Amino acid sequence: MLSDKLLLTVRLPNCSGKQPIRVAVDSKLRTSPLYRLYDTSIAPSTFTTSTI
Repeated sequence: MLSDKLLLTVRLPNCSGKQPIRVAVDSKLRTSPLYRLYDTSIAPSTFTTSTI
């Protein structure tokens, strides 16, 4: 995920419906806040961090 800078959205041709909720779990807090994944105007999103 870090090297791809994923959007986690549906990008099928002729698909104009709602985007699914994106869920990202980053246990080491390595995902940059500048990634498009955090842009909630693109799709609804849930972000979780935790330590074990």
